[in-house]
Amino acid sequence: MAAVTLLAWAGFERMGGENRQSPALPRLLVRSFDNLTSRDNSQAIALGLTREIVGQIAKFKDIVTVEENATPAPTASPRYALTGDVEMTEDGFRLRARVINSDDNSVIWANSYDGDLRASKLIGVEVEIARQVASALGHSVDLLAVLELAVDSAVGASQSF
Repeated sequence: MAAVTLLAWAGFERMGGENRQSPALPRLLVRSFDNLTSRDNSQAIALGLTREIVGQIAKFKDIVTVEENATPAPTASPRYALTGDVEMTEDGFRLRARVINSDDNSVIWANSYDGDLRASKLIGVEVEIARQVASALGHSVDLLAVLELAVDSAVGASQSF
């Protein structure tokens, strides 16, 4: 009898239990950073920063990271977008990054980072900036999850009328 009960419970849980729905993870679209200068290496640096930041953010389990050139599922478009730009100087660069709520284009997080262009330090700077951005977003995941739940609750309440 215990075995039958255990098997029935396992099957019930496998099918989703009592129609439980876990909240969807926040989805973040990472757009390529705009290159604001026309130097030889500026496009490569902007692309390198974008790719490194995608890699760092993808390590967080509480947020779904989507690259700009990826084909999203029709019903799962990201609510948030990480955008930014890179501006080159003689011996360095400045990265400005921001997270935008796609529903109303409001900025919910922004920061600027400066980097050194000396070849020996460039890769390290890219990794450090990516870690800082990913860490800042990781701390913001709770905020993103709260925003997702609030919007989903509001939509659910309005549909019940």
